Amino acid sequence: MNARKSKQRIEWLLVACIFVLIYLFIVVYSDVFGIDRPSLSPSFINLPIPVVVALFFGLYLGRSDPLQYSASKNKTHKFFRDQFPSKYLLRRCDECVETDSTCNNYLSENSYDYIRIWFDEIFHGVIQKQKPGSVEDTFRKGYTCKLMYYSSKAILWTLIASVALLCFHYVFPVLRGLPSPSPDLMHLAFPILLALALFLVLLLNRASGKQPTGCWKAWQQVNGMHQSWLKNNEAELVRLICLRNGGQLIYRHK
Repeated sequence: MNARKSKQRIEWLLVACIFVLIYLFIVVYSDVFGIDRPSLSPSFINLPIPVVVALFFGLYLGRSDPLQYSASKNKTHKFFRDQFPSKYLLRRCDECVETDSTCNNYLSENSYDYIRIWFDEIFHGVIQKQKPGSVEDTFRKGYTCKLMYYSSKAILWTLIASVALLCFHYVFPVLRGLPSPSPDLMHLAFPILLALALFLVLLLNRASGKQPTGCWKAWQQVNGMHQSWLKNNEAELVRLICLRNGGQLIYRHK
């Protein structure tokens, strides 16, 4: 499974997740809006809206990919990006006695050369030739993290919408001195189930620098192997970085 297929698979799984959440939300709370509660079977009422919302948000999140590209300081975003092996190339140049003023091949974060060298020449070059399966494995684990992250966000947003709607339906009338509607079991059970699902997802897939779990641990491990490869193949890094474009200065630790 190549990168494009992995990405498409995750996008459609995310679409399916959002569809199910919106579909159930409409089924459970339709009576709040004065519509007779439909059954779980697809109908004109409970099918078009979930399809449109799921396609829009699922494909938008999958293609814009804020987990990877956002400048947010969110700890999950930071954890995901901190595992990139390309960051090792930056640290390597930063630890070298040479600087951007003395070395034409010095890698800086603003140039993005470190990303190109890692992705094109090392990851899809040397490593793919030596360990072709590791490339596919890396993409699979990375996109699994994205699926779990965006799915948990979708559950959270649905939970917030459910709680807000419950407050509007049951609490707001009381504040206005009106009788509150009789509690509906489905109204109350749905957010509880969402909260439980969110708790389990976050518990089993926790992004943490010291003790990640689930997909985040797998992401850390696979990139840890790539970083180990970089550390153990200094001669290859000298060839690809230090000596490129006719350079003659080689890496020397401060």
